[in-house]
Amino acid sequence: MRNVFDFLFLLRAISATTPPTPIKMRSLQSNRAKFSTLNQIFSHVSFDLPDPPTISQSGLDLTITELSCQDLAVEDISLDHKFVSDTSQLLDIDISGLQVSCDFRWEYRWTIFNGRGDGKATLDRASSAGITLDFHSADYDILPPKHVTIPNDKCTSNIQIDNLDFDGDGLGIIAGIINLFENLIKRVVEGELGKLVCEELADLGDDEL
Repeated sequence: MRNVFDFLFLLRAISATTPPTPIKMRSLQSNRAKFSTLNQIFSHVSFDLPDPPTISQSGLDLTITELSCQDLAVEDISLDHKFVSDTSQLLDIDISGLQVSCDFRWEYRWTIFNGRGDGKATLDRASSAGITLDFHSADYDILPPKHVTIPNDKCTSNIQIDNLDFDGDGLGIIAGIINLFENLIKRVVEGELGKLVCEELADLGDDEL
């Protein structure tokens, strides 16, 4: 399965021990074994992200390439299953304590100066994401769901970089705008990770059917 966020593993584990009535799980402590196994699987997963477009601000052009992430872990996943009608069931998925580390190459141009090098970013444990999936059936009394939608196409992601390290040539020249440089890197990496998380969560519905 393409989805690096293999929550189907967790869903199956929960369904094996939980009745098929509305599901809710919020405590990591009470599910430590499941999360330990899940995070062990995640620890062996790495994924490459597409190169984002160059971003510019105040005369500084920044390009991020070769963005690759690993050491994925989560602290808690909340599942809230709601029967809406005979044709619709909602599944709310909320992830907290999302952690990952990413390596990348950076390159900048500023007036007549330029530089390039390597960088590494790690997420703050406050990072989180959530989505609602609406599973549709012609009649749940006799038929399983056939397709899934995302109400209002809404996925929320709160991706925050906690630590950012970078080295390379030309950094001394931009010492006066180093905060701008760091903020642009954070904006690009956080934005790309946020898009990835929402894409993977949206794919959960299709993978489940």
